Amino acid sequence: MSSPPLLVSPEDSLWETHHKVQQENVQLSVVPDNQGYLAGILTQSSILQACDIRELLLEVERVIIYHFDSDWHGEVIVELVNIPQWSI
Repeated sequence: MSSPPLLVSPEDSLWETHHKVQQENVQLSVVPDNQGYLAGILTQSSILQACDIRELLLEVERVIIYHFDSDWHGEVIVELVNIPQWSI
């Protein structure tokens, strides 16, 4: 048996909605408009596809994007850290 959909506010960010979905362990979120009519339906996969990567990065201390060559050598293309002294 599936759980009922989660009602979320249109003002919630997609990342906030994703966290609510995980906490409530639901598969579907319903977004009403200002009059209470259905404005949208969100699934876990549609939320993650639409999330801004910058919002996701706010939750981690470090992000590195490394480009590998065919011989497994490579270089760091992008590095983001919360504390600049920790930069490699």
